Amino acid sequence: VPAELLAEGRAWIDWTGAGAGPLGAHLRALPAVRASLLHFDYHPLNLLVADGRVTGVIDWANVHAGDRRADLARTVTILRLAPAAPGTPAALMRFLARALEIGWRRGYRAVSGPLGGMAPFYAWAGTLMVNDLAPKLGRPGIWLRPHHLEPMRRWAAYWTARAGLG
Repeated sequence: VPAELLAEGRAWIDWTGAGAGPLGAHLRALPAVRASLLHFDYHPLNLLVADGRVTGVIDWANVHAGDRRADLARTVTILRLAPAAPGTPAALMRFLARALEIGWRRGYRAVSGPLGGMAPFYAWAGTLMVNDLAPKLGRPGIWLRPHHLEPMRRWAAYWTARAGLG
């Protein structure tokens, strides 16, 4: 992990206001882990694929260093909750996202073993998604509507409760 990213410490926790309140305090109190490079925007549109294999990952604008569970939680949250754009076959997108999630999880397990303690990270990722998308509602060219945020809010509330924080 590049030194300049390591210097940021746990800045990812507060990204887009996701680490406010008890959730942020809980995440900051977790024992430090070896910092990993976190992409935070891993989804099908950011993958380069050739011959059925991922050959590259693009769009590193959100990169941070930190606990790899945050990146996994962010990816799972995107894959499960990101609404399909109008005109996109929703069932097909759910199938593809689920297949990608299964592969993503297998890759994580193969490299680092099972990851436990995911509840606060899923809560963080859901909160981040809401905080990231809410300001975009109503902007020209943005098709998202307020009802698109409700599954993300329910996800964050569910995982916040599972983490014992709400």
